[in-house]
This record gives sequence, structure tokens and C-alpha cells, in this order.
Amino acid sequence: MSSILKIQQQYKRVYHELINGYSVLTYDKKDIFVKHVSEYDLGALELYAEMHHKEAKKRGLPTEEEKVKLLIENGIWHDSDEKKIKNLIETLGTLQETHKKLFLKKQLKQSQKKIDDAQETLQALLTEKEELVGLTCEKYAERKSNEEIVYHCFFKDADLSERFFSRIEFEELHHVKLYDLIKEYNIISTRFSYTEMQRLAVLPFFANLFFMVEDDATKLYGGNIAQLTICQIELFNISKIYKAVVNQGNSPPMEFYEDVDKLVSFYESYTGSKDIKEATNKDGQSIVGASIEEMKNMTKGQEGTETVQTLQKAFKKVTDKGKKVDELSLEEIAEMHGY
Repeated sequence: MSSILKIQQQYKRVYHELINGYSVLTYDKKDIFVKHVSEYDLGALELYAEMHHKEAKKRGLPTEEEKVKLLIENGIWHDSDEKKIKNLIETLGTLQETHKKLFLKKQLKQSQKKIDDAQETLQALLTEKEELVGLTCEKYAERKSNEEIVYHCFFKDADLSERFFSRIEFEELHHVKLYDLIKEYNIISTRFSYTEMQRLAVLPFFANLFFMVEDDATKLYGGNIAQLTICQIELFNISKIYKAVVNQGNSPPMEFYEDVDKLVSFYESYTGSKDIKEATNKDGQSIVGASIEEMKNMTKGQEGTETVQTLQKAFKKVTDKGKKVDELSLEEIAEMHGY
């Protein structure tokens, strides 16, 4: 079985859970249905955090701004440290945006090294600051909001109609068990991160589905738009951008399907609106820093000219043979994408 089919099998479980809007974990020999959060849920959690921020303020806890100001006044922390943090955050943003548009191995390696170095420096400063600042209204509110996720998102049933804990049971949870459950929640969340949604969006089985929904989220997911989960929205928006790349006549070479991250990098390299508009005008283009092998991969062996096959052409080829797109097998879908 080719690597792309193995990867698709792995991500089909992610897609299954994403469509359901929940994941299942087993804890103390009981199944817990963990709801994927929506914008509505985040709003509820934000209100909960705001309530605890006010509570902490009433009890005399300082805000982060107040504590930082006090540390600076006493010479324990400095304005220059704050400026370093701000500059590093801006630098990281620029580096990460640039990284998205690269897919040459040499460039990716160099770019990732810069990102890693900046993140390491930033994390060291943030850790030092956090230790000096200590507990603030913001940290207390964030902690209570994170704990509330267990009450808000854990259910006994697949319909998500009965909470796993009553409010009293939740309030009486031992802190060790509570943080174990938060840890389990975080493990689940990593499967639906933005990076994972990018990977899912480039896989043939999902791209095939997305091209049939006419950029309509209700056709893809069904139900009310307001009830869509964060990861569902992210996947839909990412897929719209990647579809636009393909519509401009840009499809990754077959070799890229051996590495899902290389596929993501290929699509991300076109995601700027200017890039998408200019994507079809690529004859004679050379790429600085590309090796001979990489140039062959990107032009599929034809010097100076890209040979691409859009999904629309692939669909037409299938329908010309009298087949319906929604009746394609996994193998036929993979073949449409170059396998």
C-alpha cells in the first residue's frame, strides 16, 4: 500500500470524529464523549474566565499589567525585556509566514532553524517573566477557564445531551483527577490543531469530497453554521484556499504525495492572493535555491514548463467514462491525484 493511502487511513479517523463533533476517551473504565468546542462554547468559557477575573480582583490579586509595572519600578524586570518579547513575537510571525511559502528542503531547513532559535529565546524570556510575575488575575481566570472545559465539554452520551459531571460532582473533583482529565482533553485537541487540519485538507479523500460541496459548509457538514466547531471551520477555510490554488492550475507533483507536510508546504506557497492570481503564469520560471532533482520534481521532468492536472480535468475524465464522482473507490481517487 502506498504511503498516501496509509496516511489517509490514519486521517479518516480524524475526519470521522470531526464530522461527529466529538471524540471518545476512556477514563476509569467509562467512556467520555468529549465535545469539540465551537465559537459559542469559547464565548461561554470566556464569560466564565471574566467572572473569575473579577473575583480575583476583588480578593486583591494584581493584574499582570500592575505586577509588571511593580517589577520594573523595583528594577527586577526592565522595559527592554518587554520590548525584546514584543520584537521576538513580531519576528516569529514574519518567519512563520515566510515558512508557509517554502517547500524546498534546503530553504525549509534554514527557515525552521531561524524559527526554532527565535522560539527558544522567546520562551526563555517568557518563562523568566512568568516566574517573576507569579499569580495574577489573568492567570487565575485562565486556570479556572481551563478547568471549566472538563465540565463544559465532557458528556455521557453521543448526543452530547447529558454532562458527565453534575456541577456538584465537578466542584468536588480531586485536583489530581481534574488535571488528569485536562491532560486527556489536551491530547485529543492536538489531533484537531490547525496544523492537523492543513494535513487533512491536502489528502485526496477529503479534497475529493470538498470539490463536490460548492464551497458550502452546510453541504459539507450539515446543520446550523453557528453550531460548527472551531476545527470544522478551520478545515473548511483552509480547503477553500487550497481549492483556489488548484483552480488556478497548480497541482503538486506525484512525488510530494510521499510526504503530507511537503504537500501542505506546496499549497501554502500559493496562499497569498497575489500568488494565487499569478499561479498560472509559470512558464520559464526558475526557483532560487532549487536543486536539479527538485526542479525536475516541480516541473515533472520538463525544463521550464509545468505539466499540471487540475481536479476538474480529473473529474471530467472520470465522468466521460460514465462514472459518478461519488461512486469512486479510494484507489480511483488516489489515481486521480497522480497515483
